Amino acid sequence: MTASVSAADVNEAYASLAKASEDAGSNTASEDRCVDVLKTLAAMKVPVKLFVSGEVGDAAKAIKKLAKKGPTDAIKAEASACVAAWKKIMLGAVEGGEDKDKEDADAAAATTTTKKEVEGGESGGAKKEEEDGDGDGEKKDASDGETNLKKLLEPALGDPLRDRTRELLAEAIAQAIGAPDVYASVEDVAQTAIAIENAMHAQWSDTGKEYKAKFRQLSFNLKDPKNPDLRRSVADGLISPAVLLDLSPEELGSDERRNSNAKIREHATNEAVRGQKKEASTDAFKCGKCKQRKCTYYQLQTRSADEPMTTFVTCVNCDNRWKFC
Repeated sequence: MTASVSAADVNEAYASLAKASEDAGSNTASEDRCVDVLKTLAAMKVPVKLFVSGEVGDAAKAIKKLAKKGPTDAIKAEASACVAAWKKIMLGAVEGGEDKDKEDADAAAATTTTKKEVEGGESGGAKKEEEDGDGDGEKKDASDGETNLKKLLEPALGDPLRDRTRELLAEAIAQAIGAPDVYASVEDVAQTAIAIENAMHAQWSDTGKEYKAKFRQLSFNLKDPKNPDLRRSVADGLISPAVLLDLSPEELGSDERRNSNAKIREHATNEAVRGQKKEASTDAFKCGKCKQRKCTYYQLQTRSADEPMTTFVTCVNCDNRWKFC
């Protein structure tokens, strides 16, 4: 079996692929180079954590784009094979985490089989989407996709809660279909939703409070219009169901939400520190307001390097502040 690789290995191969693909349409040597690199990438045993962390995100997106719009048929075929190989890695992570539950292992195996069956039809579907350039055609495809989505989730489990969970997860993930650099089809979305719900049921078989809380958390973040990266990664299988369930609320959130939370924490920290009693760190300065020598200070280089540093002083007795050079 091929040894595990690092992000540097993948990105180095991707850089070679990107350079060769620039003139692959008119240069046979460059085309052959692209095909060889894609075969190498497909054979790599890329750790799941690299997909989740985004360290190989650019490479994955570029290869999916080549599978759809590669300069030659040979490059498209090898890019599709590479995408399929990386999807199997993600599905393998799901199967590995469900060995203890026979039902969920069977479901994961069925997911793998279905992925293989629909893989051949994805290139045709992608080509049809490219040819359909007008807005009406896109709306029709979206409508047909919504109609077929429920059918692809059949047969029903007989548990209304689990069936509804699968349906809502599929609808949320399906928002990624048709977005830039998204390779997933409606069939992929349905199987992904089934695999996620199977993983949830394997962890919380009573479908109780924790099961429902996790569903609400995933549904909220997957439907968030400001969080397309999560939808894209889940739809394309870059984040396996097992890994998805282990992500913290912070990791599931959009970049905007993470930045907002960071500002909230910073503000709360500053407020907490402000409420603490300050202790003097020096008596070298005398406050001009209260005449005490209980101060704290710090220095910054606010002017050119050949000028002295500026000293900022705060009196801990009356909170008076001043600076000098």
